[in-house]
Amino acid sequence: MKKHISNQFSGRSTAADFSVRSREYTMKNKINYSIQSQITNPGKYRRCFDNLPSNISELCQIVQGVMLHIHWADRYGIAVTKERQHEEGLRKVNRQLALITERTSSTFSLPRSQRIFGTCRDFSTMLCSILRHQNIPSRPRCGFATYFGPKKCDHWVCEYWDPILNKWRLVDAQLDDLQIKNLGVDFDTTDIPKGKFLVAGEAWQQCQNGADSNDFGIMNWFGLWFVKGNLIRDLLSLSKLELLPWDTNEAIGPYKNQKIKLEEYSLLDIASQITIEGDYLKVKDFLKKNKELCMCTEWTP
Repeated sequence: MKKHISNQFSGRSTAADFSVRSREYTMKNKINYSIQSQITNPGKYRRCFDNLPSNISELCQIVQGVMLHIHWADRYGIAVTKERQHEEGLRKVNRQLALITERTSSTFSLPRSQRIFGTCRDFSTMLCSILRHQNIPSRPRCGFATYFGPKKCDHWVCEYWDPILNKWRLVDAQLDDLQIKNLGVDFDTTDIPKGKFLVAGEAWQQCQNGADSNDFGIMNWFGLWFVKGNLIRDLLSLSKLELLPWDTNEAIGPYKNQKIKLEEYSLLDIASQITIEGDYLKVKDFLKKNKELCMCTEWTP
């Protein structure tokens, strides 16, 4: 499949121009998605990202070269041992980089013979970390993909700001050639078309407008309670707290079949619109006024 092959994203700008325009956008809108969060910060391993290319397609291949989705491992002939199951819960990019560099001394951009296990969320946070290292505004998004089957599947992608086209663009850093072929994906995964991926706020609004909430979920878990959980995770990701897919808090509640209280709907309706707009300051202000949507003060990543 032909992926994004332009020089520096849209092909009409140098890397330096792109970074300058990205910083101008960040300053103008008073958001700072080009600065690392406590989750995406590579820490002392930041040198792994030095001298990497800026082309999105190449960066996705680099991420795929160091990471493998734990639920796709058998398709590559790789067994997930009990000793390695914890890798999908490393959470922070610096912990992942520590394990990656521990297993090999080769250049980060070269494919590893033993990739670490992760989930779609980890592919998104790793790409986001690299882009932020390059001063490019980016953020992981939690929602639902339409290209994994007949239902809308729980999924994470990465979103970055393209100052040339003046818009956010979605990238699925997980899907390599094998997965693209297996799933029958017929679009550019480094520039996901509108409707192929729904941020959780869009899914919530669709459900409120008559869509069947049982079409949203994963494995045996489907329903409006699942959409609500992803909506809150996406909201927190936009605040630069990129949770794991199974992280929960008091607002999300139990991971399965939680009933949504009548008084919650108005708040979640507002949250959905805020996540669709994706304005950092609005997100932070909303969470400041609605602390019940945040992680508890004792929680640490």
